[in-house]
Amino acid sequence: MKRDELRALLEAAGVRPSRVSGQNFLIDENLAQAIARDGVGDDAAPDDVVLEVGTGPGILTELVLPRARHVVTVELDPRLAALARERLALAGDRLTLVEADALANKNQLEPRVLEALAGPLAGGARLRVVANLPYAVATPLVVGLLAERLPLTLMVVMVQLEAAERFAAGPGDEAYGAVSVLCGALCERVKLLRRVPPDVFWPRPKVTSAVVRFDPRPDRHDGFEALAEVTRALFNYRRKTLGKAARQVAEREPRLGWVDDAVGRLVQEGVLDPRRRPEDLDVAGFRRIAALKPQ
Repeated sequence: MKRDELRALLEAAGVRPSRVSGQNFLIDENLAQAIARDGVGDDAAPDDVVLEVGTGPGILTELVLPRARHVVTVELDPRLAALARERLALAGDRLTLVEADALANKNQLEPRVLEALAGPLAGGARLRVVANLPYAVATPLVVGLLAERLPLTLMVVMVQLEAAERFAAGPGDEAYGAVSVLCGALCERVKLLRRVPPDVFWPRPKVTSAVVRFDPRPDRHDGFEALAEVTRALFNYRRKTLGKAARQVAEREPRLGWVDDAVGRLVQEGVLDPRRRPEDLDVAGFRRIAALKPQ
């Protein structure tokens, strides 16, 4: 959909894009087609279900619909939700539009979204996520969707470039942080597919975007809760040595006192170098610490 067409469509619906809400709509048809192909390509099964967060006027939704058995799409703005329902009416019962925030809070997905997915996923269907995510909630949404116990096989999302680099970073990269470790633990691969300039959106954002592909691990939930706990706690002291960081975690958060004991044990066994910092540890290093959490 061209910019002038989109502008006219939104004006007719009484919608003015809100920068505060991150409403930057994709107007490059080729890019929209590419994202749909990346997310639901030739390897999609006939009964695959797609989740989209940020329906907007339904530009990406209508490209994904022919490729999936069912699409669950989430839109917070009631005016955009009404517009999308009107434009996508022919999809019938193959489309579920949830008018809600996709996040109930910073660390939890909205239950209504999970309820909307339950029916289409019944019987063993697989889930894919394909979305142009609102910048402000991209990180908690990505981690939340990967960590949720859903039959997720692939996620392709467009996010701010800075977030994309954090998702895909490894030790030694400037963008490496707790989110990088969590994504590395949850996924077999995180790949930045393409950078996206501001001029493919209307209104134009002030930042560059990127399309990222996540290939979730089938066993990603095993031990993840402890791993996330350790990773987030130690990265609060990312530039201190591991020993000092672990002691500070124990002092500030007594319930995590076991982290200090675990790091001390691994140092004694020669598994961890006490001079290293949390920002130097790879996923395997954090897994070793998390594995020592008392049962």
